[in-house]
Amino acid sequence: LLAIAFRSIRGVAFPLVGLSAALVWTYGGMAVAGIQFSILEVAVAPVVLGLGIDYSIHLQRHYNTFRAEGMSASKAWLHGFESLKVALTLGVVTTMAAFVANIFSPLPPLRDFGFGLAFGVFCAFISSTIMVGALHVVMERESSSFAKHLEWMRFGKFSQYMVGFHRTHQAKVVGVVAMLTIASVIFAAARLETEFDLSDFLDEDMDVMEGRDNLYESYDAAGWKPIYILMEPNEGSQSIPDDAHFLNSLGFLDTWLESTNGVVSPHSTGQNKHPAYDGPYPILFEAVEGDSSFGDTYNLRLVESKLATADGFEEGDIAAALKSLST
Repeated sequence: LLAIAFRSIRGVAFPLVGLSAALVWTYGGMAVAGIQFSILEVAVAPVVLGLGIDYSIHLQRHYNTFRAEGMSASKAWLHGFESLKVALTLGVVTTMAAFVANIFSPLPPLRDFGFGLAFGVFCAFISSTIMVGALHVVMERESSSFAKHLEWMRFGKFSQYMVGFHRTHQAKVVGVVAMLTIASVIFAAARLETEFDLSDFLDEDMDVMEGRDNLYESYDAAGWKPIYILMEPNEGSQSIPDDAHFLNSLGFLDTWLESTNGVVSPHSTGQNKHPAYDGPYPILFEAVEGDSSFGDTYNLRLVESKLATADGFEEGDIAAALKSLST
């Protein structure tokens, strides 16, 4: 689209260079701020690219207009920014305010996501106004030759014919455009997928994706609805204590899931199997069940098909057990 709009290599390359720098600044700033990257941060890049390219398009349009009047590159860019500074600034401020509103969310990943988007929009604005402008000033040709270049870029007689045709048949043109727009919207709405799955952001070769595929292939169901359970420490605490109470709470959650309708639970063998979900409890349960020495090492045991602590259990044993399984 940029190539069609500007018919110039610079008109395409300069905005892409500026947006690439904006993405580097955005993710670098998030790393400096100590933000832990999650699946949500993947969506920062397309949002920054989509919003940032608009700033470059508007500025370059006005820049070309002033260049055609014979201004130098630096003066043309300054005049172009002068005519757009109020609209662009208001647009950036309102967009950042909308994203910054996420900092009031109780979920830390969503707060970080909002900060990343707001900072990304700011970086895109700075790169579009300063970096893209600097590239034009440094690398553009003289004003006289550039004016001839702009004249070549115009469609000439063809554009005049199109303008005259539109003025003569204005009602018909508007009607055709409206019909095409409505038809395209109906077609897009009919094919629009409204379902969203976090697994869309994951690599198919990951172990968790292979396990997910095996689960789908092993059980017949009319539909699947994943549910994600977030574990948080008590109010005023920074972490969840690694102790017997934590293990008992996980066991209570396992029992609750087992008795909940709609949760996959393989009871076909007649044994007391646990519901199919990913979590610390089923991982530790299967490890102790498959290797008794593992339970002895980390002071864990099975009591009536439930995972419990053994004599000598100390805080840190659960974390050590999970760490050993992850290596």
